[in-house]
Amino acid sequence: MNSRLASPGLLVFALLAGLAAAAPVMAAPADVPNPPLSSVDPVLVGTPSGAAILCAGTAGPGFNVVVRDFLGNPIPGSMVTLNFLFATGPRAFAMQNAGTTVSCVGRTISRVTDAAGRTVFAARFGGYTNAADVEVSADGVVIDLVPARSPDVLGTGNRADLPDFAAFSAAYQCTTCPQFDFDNSGGEIGLNDLAIFSREYLLMPPGVPYCW
Repeated sequence: MNSRLASPGLLVFALLAGLAAAAPVMAAPADVPNPPLSSVDPVLVGTPSGAAILCAGTAGPGFNVVVRDFLGNPIPGSMVTLNFLFATGPRAFAMQNAGTTVSCVGRTISRVTDAAGRTVFAARFGGYTNAADVEVSADGVVIDLVPARSPDVLGTGNRADLPDFAAFSAAYQCTTCPQFDFDNSGGEIGLNDLAIFSREYLLMPPGVPYCW
């Protein structure tokens, strides 16, 4: 095309087209957590002692979180945080297991993922929430919301104590009492739940103050 005969509009269009062709294709940012490709256990089950509980349908004992990016690759070194700010029932203990950071002011507990993008919480807390209102985030990106429960079900005695035992006994074989479903089987409160509760009750670990 003779540039002297080209209209200004055509010249502008050609310039923009050339710039667009030269621009690099923007990829999804690396190491940014992608909630749909990450995985989170369906229920957070904790204990006063910090023992990891094996629940139905999970990868292993404890609360398992795997953080992945937009390509499905695991993200090592990701900070995974459980936020209890809007969960009114659970009460985290001021002392947590090694590798777990607790913020009593922020009402959070956190751990860092390993080389496989995985971290496992054996969270120490009492109380429960049957609503999915414990926020699970990775590097500030919310990846799920889950319910939470503990053998210290009343969240009053700094351990699984006699009032907790009375509450559990009253709920034995209940089919609509998920706060006592410690193995997350989804069925009635039964022998596995009793075994989990009994272990915590008999341990009677030294009382540790709640954060909140």
